[in-house]
Amino acid sequence: MDSIADKGIERALARGISMAQPFDIKLLVPQARVRGYCGDDKCGNYNRNYSCPPFVGTLEEIGERLSKFQNGILLQYAKPAVIEKGNRELEKTKLDFHLKLLELEDFLKANGAAQVWGMPGGSCSLCRTCRATESKPCRHPEKVRNSMEAAGIDVLGLLAKLKLDNQFHPDRITWTGCVLY
Repeated sequence: MDSIADKGIERALARGISMAQPFDIKLLVPQARVRGYCGDDKCGNYNRNYSCPPFVGTLEEIGERLSKFQNGILLQYAKPAVIEKGNRELEKTKLDFHLKLLELEDFLKANGAAQVWGMPGGSCSLCRTCRATESKPCRHPEKVRNSMEAAGIDVLGLLAKLKLDNQFHPDRITWTGCVLY
């Protein structure tokens, strides 16, 4: 493991991330099957959130972008929660994870990473209502990040390959994301 990864993992864990580990980014393969869930609008954010398709680029564009990175840190942020739609605590944990990921990006850059790409769990929730719904510019273009799922990554499959918990639990939320550098 390189020293940037060591420092990044230490920083992530110190800032409340539940799990942080290096991983082979070649495991990140954009898949049409996964992206298809976005097109089916399973979560209600397709074409309504700047961190979701179609705003995040095609699978080919994402594959090209992925090819520019050599290292990655996989992250999970788990918190006790009642899992139900509309639970504001769930949204708060998603936002907390997003902000922690942005901080980790800045930390990695400050410690020698030339470029970084963080992908938090779920759609962006920096704003209560994304301005994509009004066809207005994003309020936070420097902070919006697409999720791994929006990039077409099979997150549950990735977790299974890495022998990590990939189950949904009724009493806690676990957000999974990564930072590439």
